Amino acid sequence: MYEIKRRYELLDELLKELIKCSDEGDIILVEGKRDVSSLRSLGIHGIIKKVTHIPLLDLSEKLRDMDRCVIILTDWDRRGNILADKISSDLEYMDVDVDTSIRNRLVSLVQKEIKDVESLDSHMKKMKHTVLQQYY
Repeated sequence: MYEIKRRYELLDELLKELIKCSDEGDIILVEGKRDVSSLRSLGIHGIIKKVTHIPLLDLSEKLRDMDRCVIILTDWDRRGNILADKISSDLEYMDVDVDTSIRNRLVSLVQKEIKDVESLDSHMKKMKHTVLQQYY
């Protein structure tokens, strides 16, 4: 059970870091509206952009013009990994500050339990419930 508690703590710290980055103006990229809803319910109030339904070149140009750090937070399935790599390459080519480290750390903490951003809020609630049940 200690492992669950430790992973919950690490995940909570990571989400606090994501909230801080968002509050400071970083832009978070996700795949769809359910991802946006999940992040909003976790307390992220900054700019979250969906990468679907817009050509990647147009998206990259808009993000370049915004002159902010971009946090890529696509799902960690095959499609999400391909999107993350493509977007990251495009943005770096345009000299946009890109952060993939949060996504990488998130994946390492949750990939065995969930496969997408939209499940993140419910996963956190479940983990919190488990931790509280076991330790309090």
